[in-house]
Amino acid sequence: MLDAAATCFRRNGFRGASMSDISTLAGMSTGHIYHYFKSKEAIVEAIVERDLQHGLAYIETIKKADNIVQAVIDVATDCIIDRGHMSEPALFMEILAEASRNPTVAVIMNNCKNAVRRSLLDALEIGRKQGSVAADADVDVACTMLMLIFDGVTVPEHAQSPVPSRRDHAADGLAARPRPASAPRPGLLRVTRARTRRHPQGGRSNQATLR
Repeated sequence: MLDAAATCFRRNGFRGASMSDISTLAGMSTGHIYHYFKSKEAIVEAIVERDLQHGLAYIETIKKADNIVQAVIDVATDCIIDRGHMSEPALFMEILAEASRNPTVAVIMNNCKNAVRRSLLDALEIGRKQGSVAADADVDVACTMLMLIFDGVTVPEHAQSPVPSRRDHAADGLAARPRPASAPRPGLLRVTRARTRRHPQGGRSNQATLR
């Protein structure tokens, strides 16, 4: 039933797909669909929940690793390249688009994002305690970056993926490593100073230097 709905949403869009379309593709009556799902939003919630459980299972794998940073790199690659157990990127984008105009779907997506974020933050904190994540790394920023990378990268099955090198760089700032006592302590992103500059035309803008 969910697979049929996903196909209809991907093919016709959330608003273009009807319960009748979904029931026809699923091989059951429309009334039978309504017995389980009161609306298309309820179907979306079930699809998102299914994906969420797969995503949380990946993060649980990270939490059990001896080296959290390396596990993030390895699992992120598996998660991005092999999305066989999760919704296709086209469907994901369709649901995101609907969330921008449908408050009910927006709540569903926000709840999913928050659940992933909480679990991933837990994993990074475990890494900090075990020493694989740098003690001064901003895990909140790191969590945001990792989630953006996952959401933003789509890897076609037929393409040679450049993702491994990119996710290596994404996690590089997290890793704890030996350094000279005089060297500055590396953070993931650090604002070193902010200053106000005047434009020749008038007005001012704030500029921050990152390292």
